[in-house]
Amino acid sequence: VPGVAAASGEDNGFALIIDKDGKPIGNPNNGPPTLGGDITEGPLSAWDLTDGSSYPHGDQALIDNGSFKKGHFAIGDTVTIASQAGTRQFELVGSVTFGGADSPAGATFALFDTATAQAFMGKPGELDGIRAKADSGVSQTELTQSIRQVVGSDVEVLTGSALTKENQNDIEQGLKFFNIMLTVFAAIALFV
Repeated sequence: VPGVAAASGEDNGFALIIDKDGKPIGNPNNGPPTLGGDITEGPLSAWDLTDGSSYPHGDQALIDNGSFKKGHFAIGDTVTIASQAGTRQFELVGSVTFGGADSPAGATFALFDTATAQAFMGKPGELDGIRAKADSGVSQTELTQSIRQVVGSDVEVLTGSALTKENQNDIEQGLKFFNIMLTVFAAIALFV
């Protein structure tokens, strides 16, 4: 697409990291999400490798730095990860942070190369999205218009700003439920 300097597919889904004692890190039913996805090298990655970490290939994985610490893992350990497609063991090649956070919003993350992520999370050959970076001098709006012309109206095309706003709104909606729940508990406590 004219105006695109770089593009990278992304694949996301459920992934539950199991610690060395066989216990899950995080609770997908009662807490922050337990997620998996792909990680690629380059300017479009939102993840930062921690010291000594490397990008995964094949039967290798990265996990968020919070899970890495909580599970008392070391680089080179075998880590068990469960997904909708089943449970597998991976060689742990390191950990990552997201915007400086060890576990963004308390969520856990397991990251793989794209082909492994697609197969392991039950979506071979499919992508959930494509990230694109504009050429120098091309605005986000211009880039989204160029992409829309190529992919058509069946695909949602968002600027980085619009995606950030959408994610913030989703988090805000989730917190509203939590605030209501806390208010109900406070009222019950006052009554008791």
